[in-house]
Amino acid sequence: MIYGIDVSGWQENINWQRVPNSQIKFVFAKATESTDYYSNQFHQQHDGAKQLGIPFGAYHYLDVRVDGGQQAEYFLQAIDGYQGQLLPALDIEETHGMSADGVVNCLAAFLKVVDATLQGRKSLFYTFFSFWNDTMSGRDDFSGHPLWIAQYPIRYTEAMQPAIPKGWKSAAIWQYADTGDVAGITGITKSPDMDRLVGDDLSLISR
Repeated sequence: MIYGIDVSGWQENINWQRVPNSQIKFVFAKATESTDYYSNQFHQQHDGAKQLGIPFGAYHYLDVRVDGGQQAEYFLQAIDGYQGQLLPALDIEETHGMSADGVVNCLAAFLKVVDATLQGRKSLFYTFFSFWNDTMSGRDDFSGHPLWIAQYPIRYTEAMQPAIPKGWKSAAIWQYADTGDVAGITGITKSPDMDRLVGDDLSLISR
């Protein structure tokens, strides 16, 4: 199994020298949200992972009330020089009352801009199983993007596989817990999310 974590501004001042890079094989960090939020921990998180030789990627939290193309430009400017080795990811969790078509239009505008920088690759698409399957009715507009699915079993075991929402046939990454216990990251509210590669080929989520 290839395990990783994802972190955000909640995980402040990580002691990266204590993070077990023998167990943590990849890291994603939140860089931006909408067009007015930038994580003040992002650079430090990038540099810490880099020092340990852990493959790193950046993600953006989408606000569907704001133009998707503008959010993409903001994200790309924020991660310039700090992209890491992994594909960028888009996090979609809320509709803010917008119709499914409106959400899809915003997503498409964001992905068009970011994907254009990836030389034929496509951004990771992060969402919760229930959000996409139920709230978004399992639309297949983005089935060509590798899926990073969030779904938290009551008791995780390595034998488990994530449920796949309608719109995809498989997932690339499974976020299986939001309360990870990782050395170097302390505090109850600072627990990182825990992720597992679905498969054993890290190149599938690499640039």
